[in-house]
Amino acid sequence: MGICRALYAASKAAGATASDLDHLRYIGAMLTDAYRLGHGARPYTKRYDTAWKKAEDGVAALGWHIQRDVALRPTLDAAGKRITGEKPPGPEMPDPSTQRVKRG
Repeated sequence: MGICRALYAASKAAGATASDLDHLRYIGAMLTDAYRLGHGARPYTKRYDTAWKKAEDGVAALGWHIQRDVALRPTLDAAGKRITGEKPPGPEMPDPSTQRVKRG
């Protein structure tokens, strides 16, 4: 659901069509329904199986959007902004693997 929300925000910022945004809202609703339906459901019950099917369909549709034409960087930037309220660090940040670690 979080990836779908971030993808929606990135797509909207990039000027996506109303149809694409509607489809992302539909996918988000499918994933939300799957979560609500499956939460607390016992395995091998109709409720559980229905939730599982909705989740699979939602993830497949989301995957189609991601592989179709969306760059991942804007999606991750949008997710970072939603979480922190600010722009995540860009590539100008130093690589942590090259930094000295102060010990003891």
